[in-house]
Amino acid sequence: MSAFSGCFDISLSRITSSAQSLNEDNSVNVFKHSGTMLSGKLGIRYTYPKGMILPFAEL
Repeated sequence: MSAFSGCFDISLSRITSSAQSLNEDNSVNVFKHSGTMLSGKLGIRYTYPKGMILPFAEL
């Protein structure tokens, strides 16, 4: 087993929120927001190869 390996991660998140505000004339405004976020990560991982527990570090 090699101690170095490559890693690749893709994350997709959907975010929604809403808020209300009260105007001076006592009317209510409702604000709704939504979006989708896509992020990716590419890196190198080192795994300590000795012992029963194998800790690792990523860059």
